[in-house]
Amino acid sequence: EYMGEGVMTAVEFGVLSSVDVEGWLDHLEASFRVKGTPRSYFHHHLVDDPWTDLSAIFVAKHEGKIVATVRVFQREVYINKIPTSIGGIGEVSTREEYRGQGLAQHLMSLAKNHFLAQGRFGLLHSSQPKLQKYYEGLGWSHLQMHKVYVTLAIQPSPLTLHVTPINFDNKDHITSIQNIYNQQAMAINGSFVRNSERYWTDWFRFQCESSNLSTYLVYDTQQQHVVAYVVCSRLTSNPDTVLLHELFSLPNNSAAITNIFLYLSNHLFETKPFKIQTWRALFDFNILPAIITTQSITITGKQEILDVGWMYLTGNNHTHASDLQVILRPDAF
Repeated sequence: EYMGEGVMTAVEFGVLSSVDVEGWLDHLEASFRVKGTPRSYFHHHLVDDPWTDLSAIFVAKHEGKIVATVRVFQREVYINKIPTSIGGIGEVSTREEYRGQGLAQHLMSLAKNHFLAQGRFGLLHSSQPKLQKYYEGLGWSHLQMHKVYVTLAIQPSPLTLHVTPINFDNKDHITSIQNIYNQQAMAINGSFVRNSERYWTDWFRFQCESSNLSTYLVYDTQQQHVVAYVVCSRLTSNPDTVLLHELFSLPNNSAAITNIFLYLSNHLFETKPFKIQTWRALFDFNILPAIITTQSITITGKQEILDVGWMYLTGNNHTHASDLQVILRPDAF
C-alpha cells in the first residue's frame, strides 16, 4: 500500500496487460529521462525481442497509473556448452514520488518467483554500489567478471582478407554472422543462445544501430565466404580505446582476426598504438591466440579490472542450483 496525502490508498500489483503498454512506455520514458534514454528505446526492447512475454513484465499501479515496474527478459545462456534458462532483470524503475515504499522490492519478489517457477536462474547488472547492496539484501550474489584492457602496437601491413561493414538488409550477411556465432559462442560460459532469426534481424540490429556500433565482416581469400565478424565502438571518453562487444571467427581463422585489427588500425588510429577493452573470456578464447600467431601485432600492455556489477540468484530447488554455484564462480567469465 502507498500513503498518499494522508490517505491510505491501495497500490495494485500484477503483470502488464496489452491495454497498458502505452502507459508502461510513458512510465519508462519519464523514469529514464534523466539518463537521456528515449521512449523509442523501450519500444524496440518490447517489439524487437523475439521472446517478449507480457506476463514477465510486472507493474505496480496507483489509481490506474503505472508507478513502478520490473521486467524479466527470458533468455538462455551457455553454461559448459549447455543452454541454461535465465531470467534477466531489467527496466527496474519507480516514479520518484513513490520511492521508499517497497514497491520495487515487491516487484522483484514477483519477478523472482516467476523465473524460478520456470526453472530459470536470475541475472542482473548494476554499476551502482548502493543498488548492489540493495540486491544483496534480496538474496542476489556477485559474479566477479573480468574485463581486460590491452594495448596493441600494430606494424602497418596490407590486409590479406576483405573487410566490409555488415549490411543488415543483406540476408546472407545475417545468416553468416548467425552461423559463426552459433558455432563459437557456446564455448564461452555466459554467452547468450541466439537461435531466433528475428533476434538477429530485429533485436541485434537495433542494438547495433541505436548505439552507433561499428560492425564488420571478414571474407576468405576468395571473397566467397564470411569467416569472422566484429562489433565494436570507439570510446568517446577514451578515444584511443576500442570496446570489443563481439569478435568471433570460424575455427582456424586467426588471419581473419588479425585483419580486423589491421583494419581498425588503418582506418581509426592512423596506424598508431591503440587499446582494446573486452571481457577476459572473449579475449582468451579467440583474440589472444590470433595475436600470438602474427608478427604484425604486439601486446605492449595489459590490465585486468574486476566488474562485480553482475549478480545472480538461484532457488534451492533449482534443477541446476548445485552446478550453477560451482560454474558461476568468480573467474568463470
